[in-house]
Amino acid sequence: MKRTFIAIPVSPSPLLKELFRDARYRLSGSGIKWVDPESLHLTLKFLGDTDEMKIVLISLSHLKH
Repeated sequence: MKRTFIAIPVSPSPLLKELFRDARYRLSGSGIKWVDPESLHLTLKFLGDTDEMKIVLISLSHLKH
């Protein structure tokens, strides 16, 4: 099982990277799990723990469209 989600990647501009660093600094110690700014994304749907075979089927389903 893997924790999965459906998301849209976000290409961070220099300003967004700066805002991200500032927010990370101001919110340090808040328990937020930060990601690398190059990995920023907009989560559309959190799927939670998903069987790996189902992940393959979900990944392949977008090829049909």
